Amino acid sequence: MRLKNVYIRFYKSFNFDYLRKNHPKAKPSPWDLLEDGRWYPYVRIPIEKEITAVVGANESGKSQLLSAIEKGANVKNIDRSKDFCRYSQFYTIDRDKLNYPSIGFEWTDLSESEKNTINEIVSYELNKDKSSKEDSESKKANKKTKGTEESSIEAEILLDTFKIFYTNIGDYTIYINTEDECIKLDEKSIDKYKNILPNIFRIDSDIALPESIPIRCLIEQDLKDKLSDLPTVDRRSRSSFFQGIFNLFDNDSEDLKIEDVEKIKSDLSSDLTLEKINLVKSLIFDVANIDLKSIEELSEALKEGNQEGVVNGITQTITDNLRKTLNFPRWWEQDREFNIKVDARDYDLVFTIIDRTQTNYSFDERSNGLKYFLSYYIQYRAYKPKNLNSTEILLMDEPDAYLSSQAQQDLLKIFEGFANPEDQQNPVQVIYVTHSPFLINKNHAERIRVLDKGAGDEGARVVKDASKNHYEPLRSAFGAFVGETTFIGNCNLFVEGLADQILIAGASNHIRRLEKISNLEILDLNKITIVPAGSASHIPYLVYLARGRDVEQPPIIVLLDSDASGNDAMKTLSRGKDNGNNKPLNKEFILEIRDLGSKKSIVPTHENLTEIEDLVPLSIYEQSIQLYLKEFCGVNQDKIESICSKKLKNSLDSERGTFNSLDNYVRSNSKEEYHLEKVGLARSVISVVKSIYDEHNSSGNTSYPEKLASFENNFKVLFGKLNSMQAKAEYSCSQAKVFERLKRVKNRFFQDKNIDSKIKRESVVRMLVEMENSLDDSFESNYISLAISELRETYKLNIDLHEFISDIERLQLDINKVIYAGKRESQTFTTEDLEPERAS
Repeated sequence: MRLKNVYIRFYKSFNFDYLRKNHPKAKPSPWDLLEDGRWYPYVRIPIEKEITAVVGANESGKSQLLSAIEKGANVKNIDRSKDFCRYSQFYTIDRDKLNYPSIGFEWTDLSESEKNTINEIVSYELNKDKSSKEDSESKKANKKTKGTEESSIEAEILLDTFKIFYTNIGDYTIYINTEDECIKLDEKSIDKYKNILPNIFRIDSDIALPESIPIRCLIEQDLKDKLSDLPTVDRRSRSSFFQGIFNLFDNDSEDLKIEDVEKIKSDLSSDLTLEKINLVKSLIFDVANIDLKSIEELSEALKEGNQEGVVNGITQTITDNLRKTLNFPRWWEQDREFNIKVDARDYDLVFTIIDRTQTNYSFDERSNGLKYFLSYYIQYRAYKPKNLNSTEILLMDEPDAYLSSQAQQDLLKIFEGFANPEDQQNPVQVIYVTHSPFLINKNHAERIRVLDKGAGDEGARVVKDASKNHYEPLRSAFGAFVGETTFIGNCNLFVEGLADQILIAGASNHIRRLEKISNLEILDLNKITIVPAGSASHIPYLVYLARGRDVEQPPIIVLLDSDASGNDAMKTLSRGKDNGNNKPLNKEFILEIRDLGSKKSIVPTHENLTEIEDLVPLSIYEQSIQLYLKEFCGVNQDKIESICSKKLKNSLDSERGTFNSLDNYVRSNSKEEYHLEKVGLARSVISVVKSIYDEHNSSGNTSYPEKLASFENNFKVLFGKLNSMQAKAEYSCSQAKVFERLKRVKNRFFQDKNIDSKIKRESVVRMLVEMENSLDDSFESNYISLAISELRETYKLNIDLHEFISDIERLQLDINKVIYAGKRESQTFTTEDLEPERAS
């Protein structure tokens, strides 16, 4: 079974759903009522089937939601004095008036065995209650009521979901079917219920992979009381210990006093913890699949001191196994050549990092976030379900604290790996909380849950319809508008307005739900940032700000309407200015809507393809206008039918444009009482598309709605073009970055040297290593890397590094050939291009 909803009341930041209680049309659910009949509705948090991302401002209740899920499985863990909502009107310490937090779950997708267990529980409780009632009515004192067989009454329960609430310590109440009646469970039923609960576990976000670990820690089983022993502490602490001993001798002390040694030993500040030791054990034994006996042999070989072959053989095997099993390049996009290397030194197993330059680095020489990402990844790879027959729930609290923006995007892959495993393991439901916009999967806005804390006694609540607008509901949650992350993403798509952003993001997320979809037919919203400019006239300036004056510029593409303002923006972008600060944007990175008209597969609203609104079929607009009038204008159904009684098709004016024609239709038919807003209409369009799709899936109709097929087809064509532009823009910027970095390395090198003097070979080697560090995994970088290797061979840079290179001019020419190797190989040269031209 999986978790569908969490219900929380009077728990920490969660008091009750004050908005629902104060809504004039709201009606209480039976579980919302207190024993005296007063109504205090639970705060309900919907949980997605696969992954749920919980965001919110500080103190909004994000972490407390996770603790409620953990404690909800065993209410005896709840501490009333600590967990009850302090600002609730029910908070009291008076005798006989103590209240308790309440937590409830709705479980769904039950397996057959889980259904049978719940049926047994309900049958048992119904039989018990009936027997007790009969006993009371007959007043037969010696009639046995507790021995009723569970099978004496068959509860006809056809359930796939049920709710269960914990209202006081030990009180479990279950709601099934009609949900009008509740069944309280006794200890026997509670124990049965607990046996089918999913296993709830966490990935610890505060543990980093240590750079070394004493081998003894991997061999000994019980280290709880031994972490202060000298051979068990980490390398840094041992080094400090021995330095302290040396200092005692340096002070000309005649005797080495035991108390002095003990004082130094007591001051050891080792970072090694049981959690870190267990993490390394997971890496070695569970991920690398190394036998414990091999580690014992390694320890013995190190003790003997003359077994370098055995030591190197074992450590190399561990390194090779880690390379194969971790498959780290798939998950760490920053460096596709990244791997972990294992060495043995003294008492320890030492971890170093190998990157694409094939250089070894200690953990301290790389980013702090890398150690934490490694930790999360190891915990993921080492994870084994406790029970193959039950589902599991992963909780993770703010994993963004130590990770860069790109590492956070990589962490999303790990969450997907849990939720959609490629092996035969059961999928794991993932629930995590975050402050970071980079840990939001923009391709799945439906996964977002925004928590907001009200004023006074209002408490935390869930923001409704958080995914209607792809960005707007996250303003308060992150403390800043998500659009402020513009220019940080891999690629920036500039559009004219917020409505364009909503239509593009909504259409992409809808098409992603379909079967047999190519990645070229959707946008990866985690790798492209949609930037609404406000109008076409603002786009050139925003593009200028995004590109800035730096050498390294982000990839940029632009989508424009094919109207007068769009045409003006196109001219400004492609022309640029001559002052050098605002360079032209290549036309291949600018798409005008009318450019899609050349593709026969486009079915526009009318014959003139001018604006993005033309990609939405008219029949969808008919439903969208009605939904808009209802939700945004509060118009009743009779009046909506009166306004929309005329045929919409007859109102389309190619000169006026689609949106203006739709707006004029509403204005004229409502006698100027109502009008359309672009953003609101775009939201309505996406809502209608979703409802049409959901209705079709639930109806079982094999005939796919034509209006939906047209909508999907039109946006697939748009996304195909945008994907092509994105790839070209990223490729162009990547090459520009590599080329400019190489030039800077070369110029800095020769500026530091006297051009008339000789240059040591070792200086050239350092410069080439710096060049290699500037490369990426592109086609051109491969050729540059080959050119660097040839240069090393030409100048014999692997021997006699103390020798000098005298021909500086030739060296400069050869280094230029290295820099241009990528561009050269990406061009097609004919024999005529390479031969000298002849005089005419």
